Amino acid sequence: MQHSSYLKIDGQPVFKIHGLDYFYQQNGNDPARVVARLDALRRIAEQNGLGRPLISGGVMPGSVPSATRLAPFDFVTTYMDMPNLLQKPELYPYDLLIQHAEAGWTRYAEQCSKPYVPYVPSGWDPRPWRDPRPSFAFPTRNEWTAALRRVKAALDRHPNLGIPATSAGRRCY
Repeated sequence: MQHSSYLKIDGQPVFKIHGLDYFYQQNGNDPARVVARLDALRRIAEQNGLGRPLISGGVMPGSVPSATRLAPFDFVTTYMDMPNLLQKPELYPYDLLIQHAEAGWTRYAEQCSKPYVPYVPSGWDPRPWRDPRPSFAFPTRNEWTAALRRVKAALDRHPNLGIPATSAGRRCY
């Protein structure tokens, strides 16, 4: 967090717990223990002159966790998700992947008690890992441009998407 290239928003370092549910499991599903560990991270960062970190919990876009479960986190985001389809030899079209992501953005925008930073998938092909999930084509230049416009429109339309910033009331995304 001390490195000059470390991600910061309004001077606050950003830290992501990759899997919110796994983090709870690692802490015996004890909310007090989760809070204590995150508070320890915040305290250590502040004691080292780094300011209070913004801590994210990684969630899946299919369902929104309860406000109580999300309470210790500053915001939530998703690394990646894909539609529940069968794996097949050919790639599914990119449009199915971005539609699935957009449905998740909308769900979180409307139902989440914390800000949600939407993800934009750039294709998905887990076959080299012998992963049974479906594979999706990488976007064409036009599809990628359209996907970025879709997420920008969603950010503009939904105040709960993106990370709220303190400077001048602007929103960072």
